[in-house]
Amino acid sequence: MTTKTPGPRATTLGRSLIGQIATWRARSTARRELIAMDERMLKDIGLSPSVAYAEAAKPFWRG
Repeated sequence: MTTKTPGPRATTLGRSLIGQIATWRARSTARRELIAMDERMLKDIGLSPSVAYAEAAKPFWRG
């Protein structure tokens, strides 16, 4: 039985997919952390609660 190694296109596609999933996960984590911040913490980073809520309400796939 022979094992076929993936070609360069499949490898690039795999890396691209892994990178996209990592981006989605980072967004999801950042948005959870953002919504957990109190008003003082938001002020420290220059955001109003309404802007923070709007960002946190976005789905993970939207940048």
